[in-house]
Amino acid sequence: MPAPSAEDAAAFAAVLARLDTALPPQVCATLRPPARAEDLAALAGVLPEGARLPADLQALLAWHDGQSWNAPLSTKNNRRLLSAGEIRSELAYFSDPRSDVMAPWSASWLPVLTNDAGDFVVLETGGPQAGCLRLYWHDDPSRSVAHPSLLKWAEALLGEYLPPPAG
Repeated sequence: MPAPSAEDAAAFAAVLARLDTALPPQVCATLRPPARAEDLAALAGVLPEGARLPADLQALLAWHDGQSWNAPLSTKNNRRLLSAGEIRSELAYFSDPRSDVMAPWSASWLPVLTNDAGDFVVLETGGPQAGCLRLYWHDDPSRSVAHPSLLKWAEALLGEYLPPPAG
């Protein structure tokens, strides 16, 4: 997966910083501290050989290492951020041939958000749509694109909490 441009990385960092001030206190209280370097290294260590932890995912986890269980981040859905450790755990589940996983599932997907009921938003790390966020519902085989990037997802989330423009 190509690294985001310096401009996109700066825009993503700016949106995440704005989220810290825009999110309501009850949502902020569910956010964990930033991921530690060793947590990011452990996550990178379970990726397929030659794969790297995407820079935008590193930035997201460095912002907040997930959220409390069953604590929605968005006003429009019940999804929460996964921590680096939870992403590792979910990858272990999805890569275990004994797991009851509904196809399709791709080894290039990294779970980023969950509803804590078996459904995920995953980051596509390979192929022509690398960088997009896909919906993975445990009981539905469609895997549609939810957002073209983590940046666009963060901008949409920020838009939920900002007042509408005056007009």
